[in-house]
Amino acid sequence: MHPIDTYIKTLRENLKGADPVLIQDAVFDATEHLTRAMEELMKESPGKDAESSAVEAIARYGTPEEIAGAYTNESPSSPPAPSGSFAARFFGVIADGHTWGSFFYLLFSLATGIFYFTWAVTGISLSLGFMVLVIGIPFMGLFLLSIRSIAVFEGRLIEWMLGYRMPRHPIIDVSKKGLWEQFKSWLSDGYTWSAMAFFILMLPLGIIYFTLMVTFMSISLAFMASPIVYFIFHHDPIQIHGFVVEPWVYYLLPIAGFLMFFLTLHLARALGRLQSITAKSMLVKG
Repeated sequence: MHPIDTYIKTLRENLKGADPVLIQDAVFDATEHLTRAMEELMKESPGKDAESSAVEAIARYGTPEEIAGAYTNESPSSPPAPSGSFAARFFGVIADGHTWGSFFYLLFSLATGIFYFTWAVTGISLSLGFMVLVIGIPFMGLFLLSIRSIAVFEGRLIEWMLGYRMPRHPIIDVSKKGLWEQFKSWLSDGYTWSAMAFFILMLPLGIIYFTLMVTFMSISLAFMASPIVYFIFHHDPIQIHGFVVEPWVYYLLPIAGFLMFFLTLHLARALGRLQSITAKSMLVKG
């Protein structure tokens, strides 16, 4: 076995049980660095073979144990859980930046879901249609590359807004040389199709997320504003199916709206976690 392959295998063993995202980034960084360092050493010393160059590159890079420790000691892979009393956890969610990041991510997920779905479906259709032409393979290659690139972008968006670590590098097999070899690796790599399925799934998820956030937040704000709206626009008691809503009820609605507002923020945080789990299962290469 090649020294770099042995190194990567040992690195994976030392990272066993860690976040798959950390493992993917660690393997990518090590493979890329060691491969480039080996090639540079071979250029500097034309008589040196690949294995001895790889051993020297590994010695400069560090042991698998050291590299694994460096990655596991990085910042947490998920936002810290709320602490303190029940009241502190319940009401403190409003001051958590990741909560608002989750809320706005879910709110904008309808737009991103439409874009991802359209891009994936259109790309698949055009790629299949162009296969009878000379531009078919180049077009499909660019489309597959775009899918993998957008997957990295979505991962960075999730990490920035939701606080859950996602892969920070595109998945490129540095052992594949040339465009044709890269194209074949993208085509046969399950990660490409998993990312494509994620983009298609984002449309129904985006609709659900957007609907929940807009509905619950609108209701909570409407309840909180109900006394003001009632006394400005209504002078007679409101009747609902013959039942007269007494004015004093409008003083209770703000309390319900206030609680629903915080419950909506907790729901946003929970859905953000669910979205990160879905993304990690489909956008992280195992």
